[in-house]
Amino acid sequence: MKTCDIIVTMNYWLLLLLTLIYTLPSKASWFPKSPLLKKAYSQAIDNISPLSPIAVKEAFQFYEQKRAKDKLRDDYLAVVDFSLKSTTKRLALIDLKNGNIEFFKVSHGKGSDLNHDTVADKLSSKESSNATPPGFHKMGVTYRGQHGLSLRMHGLEDRNKTSFKRLIVLHGAKYVSWKHTGRSKGCPAVENKHTKYIIDKLKNGGLFYHYFKP
Repeated sequence: MKTCDIIVTMNYWLLLLLTLIYTLPSKASWFPKSPLLKKAYSQAIDNISPLSPIAVKEAFQFYEQKRAKDKLRDDYLAVVDFSLKSTTKRLALIDLKNGNIEFFKVSHGKGSDLNHDTVADKLSSKESSNATPPGFHKMGVTYRGQHGLSLRMHGLEDRNKTSFKRLIVLHGAKYVSWKHTGRSKGCPAVENKHTKYIIDKLKNGGLFYHYFKP
């Protein structure tokens, strides 16, 4: 191979490497302005696996922008990565004081997974779809319904404004366990043994993010 060909080949691979470096999402590309929130974010972003770090970044960005206007709680927020299988502990409960994370199993709706293969194909806010809605929600008040202790959810975006009307709520369910995760009618359902613990940390203003990357 001639010297000029070697140089051209090296330049090609160098250009390709630089392109990959600058296009891959960086964990450190954004940080909250609040020092306390920055500390929590740094801790969370480094320990969020198997959830996407992009999901956590978007949750913290939304929280910092909207927490005063939407009167969000200042102690906890939750992120669910619905891109992951329902057999995965894909609900991350994040402590906003220190960034500590607890992971839990959570279901998605039948309308989001028509072939019941544990993988959500879509999120939707369409009424009667039995699908899980996308986006950011503010958690409301508790009540006791068909599944016992439950928590109201209010969509904070145009794409999920129907969540409250559709009765999309956080609740416990027998079909969610350490060995199996069934499908709901669109609600994020968790293991019964964890229901009260999670609800207590999110009721009356907690931010709950339904992230999904097809």
